[in-house]
Amino acid sequence: MSNRLCATRKSKYTFEYEPQIETLLDNTLTQIRKDISSSSSAPFIKYLVLGGGYGRGEGGILKISTTNPSLKLYNDLDFFVITHPISCKQKAQINLFLSNYASKWHNRLGIDVDFSKAYTSRYIRNRRNILMWREMILGSILVIGDEKQFKKDFLPLPIHIAPSEIGKLLMNRVFGLFLAHQRLQKKTPLTIEERDFIAKNINKALLACTDAILIANNLYTFKTKNRLQNLSQLQGKISPSLLKNLQETYSTALTFKQNPIFFEKNYYIIHFKNTLKLCKQVIDSLQELLYTLKYLNLAQKLKSIKQSLLLRKSFTKLKIKNNPFLSPYIYATIGMIELMILEEPISHKTSLIYRSIWKQLN
Repeated sequence: MSNRLCATRKSKYTFEYEPQIETLLDNTLTQIRKDISSSSSAPFIKYLVLGGGYGRGEGGILKISTTNPSLKLYNDLDFFVITHPISCKQKAQINLFLSNYASKWHNRLGIDVDFSKAYTSRYIRNRRNILMWREMILGSILVIGDEKQFKKDFLPLPIHIAPSEIGKLLMNRVFGLFLAHQRLQKKTPLTIEERDFIAKNINKALLACTDAILIANNLYTFKTKNRLQNLSQLQGKISPSLLKNLQETYSTALTFKQNPIFFEKNYYIIHFKNTLKLCKQVIDSLQELLYTLKYLNLAQKLKSIKQSLLLRKSFTKLKIKNNPFLSPYIYATIGMIELMILEEPISHKTSLIYRSIWKQLN
C-alpha cells in the first residue's frame, strides 16, 4: 500500500495508519475473542473492552530504526473485564484464567497485555465520574459484547469528573517520575530499557499536568488532540506563562506518544528537572481544589479520612505533616517532588515507604 494511501486511512488503534500494525491488532483481538468466548469463563463475561491508547485510537508505534522498516507496538494492551452479576468465587476463577492467558500474549507481542480484575457493569455504572471508567466508556473498542447494550448500561455520563481524580492522577504520574529518578541517579550509562522507562514516565507526567488543569476547568475530553486544542480556552483563567508551558510540553509529549524516540542521559536529566518544576507549578495553581474534601460525597470523604489515618505512620516516618481531613494524594505527591528536587540519592527505605503509600492509595 502506498504511503499516500496509508496517510489518508484512519487507524482504529493508532495515531497514524500502518497496515502492519493494523493487521497485527485486528488478528490479535480476533484470536482473543475466540479464545475467551470458548473458555469456561465465557458465560460470566458480559463485555471485554480494549481501553488505553490503542482502544482510544491513540496507541504508539515504535519504529526500530530509520534503516529498518519493521514496526512494533509500543504501549500496553489494556483490557477491561465486565461481568454479569456473579459470585466472588466465579470472579476469582475469571481473574486467574485471564492472568495466565495474558502471559501468552505478552510472550507473543513483546508488550504487557493486562486484563483488569472482573467488575460488574453495575459497579462501573456507579463510578462513571472516575477518570479510568469514564475513559473506558468514551474511548474503547468492544471486543466481546453487544454495543447497543454497552451504551445503554453506561451512558449518559455525569457532567463532572470527581475532583479527587486530579490528585490521584498527579500522584500516579509523579510516582512514575520517582521511579525514573532512581534510574537517573545511576552512575553507569543508561540502557535502552532504562531510557525507554524514563522517557515514558516523563511524558506521562507532562500529559497529566495539562489533563489536571483541563479536568479542574471542566474542559477534559478523552481525545488527546482535542485536549491540546481546549487549552486555548484557558486564556485568562491561568497565568500566561503556565498556559504557554502547558501548550509546549503537551505538544512535545504527544509527539513522543505517537512515535517514541530516545535520547542520551544528559537530555533526560534536564527534561526531568523541567518536568518536576511544571508538576509543582500545576499543583500550586490547583491547591484549593487538590487539598479540600468538600467536593466529595460522604462515602468518599469517609474513605479519604480512613486512608489518611492508615497512612499517618508512613507520613510521620517521611516527616510529612498531614491533615486527615484533607486529601492524602497531595501530601504524597508534594513529598515525592520535594525529595526529588533536592537531587540527592533517595534511600531504599524511603523508596519502600513511598511505594507502600502509592499502593494503598490506588
